[in-house]
Amino acid sequence: MTVLKHLINDDPTRVVIIGGGLVAARELARPGFEVVPLEASGRLGGSVQRLDLTLADGEQLTVDAGAESFATRGGHVAAYLDELHLGDQVVQPNPAGAWLQLPGKAVPMPKGGMLGTPAVPLASDIIAAIGWRGALRAYLDRQHRTQADPLVKQPPRSS
Repeated sequence: MTVLKHLINDDPTRVVIIGGGLVAARELARPGFEVVPLEASGRLGGSVQRLDLTLADGEQLTVDAGAESFATRGGHVAAYLDELHLGDQVVQPNPAGAWLQLPGKAVPMPKGGMLGTPAVPLASDIIAAIGWRGALRAYLDRQHRTQADPLVKQPPRSS
């Protein structure tokens, strides 16, 4: 009975979520925790955001940036979106495909990957997106190399 009395009479436990974690914040709030999410950028959502762009001809265009997709197998994300009353706002992808905005250029999203991980790291569309250095690093990662970065000279090991 002491536990129940504590839950009824005491103030809710406060939890601070640092750097996003909106799903964690929601799950903690459901049973009654007082949740305070903190984000360095001044807005929640991490890399997922709406961007207002001005095109070369002056036309305004609003795009969603960040996560380009979500997994549909199993229906967990769809159920979560329905629970949040957002299921009817999901849109089908543009048949033209997604693009990546990189510093100084935009490139088509490489084909044949799994959640952003390239299936064929040395494919031409991967190299166009992340350059030779990035493509080689992805290739070596797929070879299960354990060095932090094989392209950077490592200091000699001390004995």
